[in-house]
Amino acid sequence: MVAGVLALLAAAPALAAQPASQGVTVFGRVQDAASKASIAFLTVQLLTERDGAFVAGRLTDSTGAFTFTRLSRGVYTLEARRIGYAPLRQRVLIGELSAFLDLGVLTMTATVNQLGGVLVTTTADAIAASMDRKSYDLTESVAQAGGSVLQAMAGLPGITVGQDGKVQLRGSEQVIVLIDGKQTALTGMGSQSGLASLPASAIQRVEIISAPGARYDANGSAGIINLILKKEEREGFNGSLGFMGGAGSLWTRRENLPGVQSQFLVTPKLNPSLAVNYRQDGTNGFLRADWLHSPTVNKNEFATR
Repeated sequence: MVAGVLALLAAAPALAAQPASQGVTVFGRVQDAASKASIAFLTVQLLTERDGAFVAGRLTDSTGAFTFTRLSRGVYTLEARRIGYAPLRQRVLIGELSAFLDLGVLTMTATVNQLGGVLVTTTADAIAASMDRKSYDLTESVAQAGGSVLQAMAGLPGITVGQDGKVQLRGSEQVIVLIDGKQTALTGMGSQSGLASLPASAIQRVEIISAPGARYDANGSAGIINLILKKEEREGFNGSLGFMGGAGSLWTRRENLPGVQSQFLVTPKLNPSLAVNYRQDGTNGFLRADWLHSPTVNKNEFATR
């Protein structure tokens, strides 16, 4: 009996030393400093304090708990980072007196970071395209600047003008023509022949809205054509004088059949214009005069060869 007791006493030091030989286990839990809520699935790293070398890494469980096993004696640094929180750094001293080290509850403080402003720049054409709006500047084309607005519109993509003055957009007559965003007597539904008396030299650009919003008239289901008039913004007295001219067809491409009315070879087109403007402070006076001489062929004959 005495021999058995002596054997147990001799084995006790060996049993006490066994956990230390297998390393030390470190555990703890991470939570929010304000709400005391557990921070789950947080990456926790253990680094050596001397040179910051990586030792081990763990993910916290659903309760914010983590565990490191088989750690050797030494001084370590526990680190944890997450967006929206200040970094967590905890010094960990591991000895050989205990096989388990409880770090307790570690807290992370939430931070509010003000992001820098983002400036988005783009050109007017890019904005217009994104809103199903295309703009065509008539002042950049000499061919379209002369004549009437109706003739200039006929040269734009997607727009056709019939013999009766009806404007069609992509083959549909359900189109509204506006001047500076407003409908006038010159731009009615069904026929826009009144635009033949408006010179193209008075127009700055033509906007084509293929998908108009709800604030526009529902009759313009095919789209809207907006004519933007030229505006003088310079102060003081200024003016401009212009003249556009054309001769039409000068030769016959193909002779007519016998009995068909002879072709109109010379159809002159004259368009002198005068613009005078005086602007000072809040006063603005202007005078614009245009004369358009453009005889048209009032009789058409068709023949099938």
